[in-house]
Amino acid sequence: MPTAPGGEPGGWQCLDPAQQVIGGTCVTAPEPDPDPAEEPDPVEQPPAIPPLTAYDVANFVPVPAPPTIEPFGVAIVRAPMNVAVAASSHTVGGDLFGLPMSVTFTPELLTIDYGDGTIVDVAQAAPTWEQLGQEQLSPTATSHTYAERGTASVTVDVSYSAVVDFGPWGVHPVGGYVVSQGSPVDVHIYEKQSYLVAHTCAENPSGPGC
Repeated sequence: MPTAPGGEPGGWQCLDPAQQVIGGTCVTAPEPDPDPAEEPDPVEQPPAIPPLTAYDVANFVPVPAPPTIEPFGVAIVRAPMNVAVAASSHTVGGDLFGLPMSVTFTPELLTIDYGDGTIVDVAQAAPTWEQLGQEQLSPTATSHTYAERGTASVTVDVSYSAVVDFGPWGVHPVGGYVVSQGSPVDVHIYEKQSYLVAHTCAENPSGPGC
C-alpha cells in the first residue's frame, strides 16, 4: 500500500505485506476523468418492425358512412335504384408496437350486397346521380334492379389499402386489404302501376291509383 512515512515530504513510498518500505515504484498517476463533452452520443438502434398485416391496423380502420339509396331511399320494381357511398382516404394517428405512428387508408374496393342474393364488387367510387350528372332511374356502376316488391337490406363493405408511417423509422405498407364492414340499410321496393283514368288525382282524389 502507498504511504508517506513520518508525514515528511518526499513523495509516496510503498510497503510490502510485512510493512517494509519497498520504494515508490508501485505508485502510478490516476487516469484523468473523461470529459463528458467529448463522449460520442450513443447510436440509437432502429426498432424491429415486422411485416405489417391487415390484422395489425384493424383497430384503426375508418367506419364507412351508410350508403345513400336513390331515389329517396326506396326502389321501384324493374327500375334502376342507385347506391352511393362516401368513402375517401383517411389518416389516423396512434401507437403500434409501442411506437408512435400514423396509418393512411385508401379505399380500393366496394362490395355491395343488394339483399336479394346479388353481390357485386366495384373498384371505383360510388357517386350519386347528381354527382354523375345523370337523370334519376338511370343505370350506374352501383345501380341495381329488383324483380319484385318487398324489402331488402343493402350493405356496403369498403376494402382499404393501408400504409403506416413510423416517422424516422420509415413508411411501411400493410399486406392485403383492411375491410370495414358497413351496417345494413333497409330499402322498400315498390311496384309502379299505370292506370287509364278519366280524371287526374287532383280532380278525383279517390280515383284508381290515387
